[in-house]
Amino acid sequence: MTDSTLIAYNDNATPADGAALTANANDPTDGGRTIVNQDYEELNNFTNTEASIASGQDGKWDFSLKDNGALSNTDYCLRMVKSDGSVLNEYTTIPQITTAAGGSVSVDIVDSGGTPVGSPAVTMNSVIVTIGHQSATGVFGLANEKIRVTNNSGNAQWTLTLAADAGPAAFWDGTPADYDFNDPTANAGDGADDDVLGGRMSLNPSVGTLG
Repeated sequence: MTDSTLIAYNDNATPADGAALTANANDPTDGGRTIVNQDYEELNNFTNTEASIASGQDGKWDFSLKDNGALSNTDYCLRMVKSDGSVLNEYTTIPQITTAAGGSVSVDIVDSGGTPVGSPAVTMNSVIVTIGHQSATGVFGLANEKIRVTNNSGNAQWTLTLAADAGPAAFWDGTPADYDFNDPTANAGDGADDDVLGGRMSLNPSVGTLG
């Protein structure tokens, strides 16, 4: 296992690689056997330099791992070996992890608490009326509202496409003017859809935040 395998080492800002392991009440146990804490590992190789492990005791390391494109809902077994690849003596228990089940990508407009907004509104900025077309910028009616994309697909890569869902005659019902959603016609002219409006709505993803 390396920093580029399907199940890979992950480099965190803190703690530092090789830092002494901090025990936690949720750490695994092995019956009544004594657990000897070792260190935190973000890359091979590692040793038991924190404390010696006597016969009948268990050594415990904290490995920083991540899913680096592994298949969803798949079991991976991890086995410790010597630096030359040879196996350790008396190795009878091998840990196993299972990647998350594959899901889908969903999108919604939510408030600050993550609750979907039933009827979101957008406030457009004022523009001076001209003969030609022009652009206006809008924000959600409430500053804490946001578009949330939830990715449960197991694939870090996703694409979000937004479009009106009320058919080819759908338009943005504004006050005092109405606008089309997605006419690609030059100069904001009306396209070949069923309405008689021109315009295009777009979102600027560069100001978004991935979390």
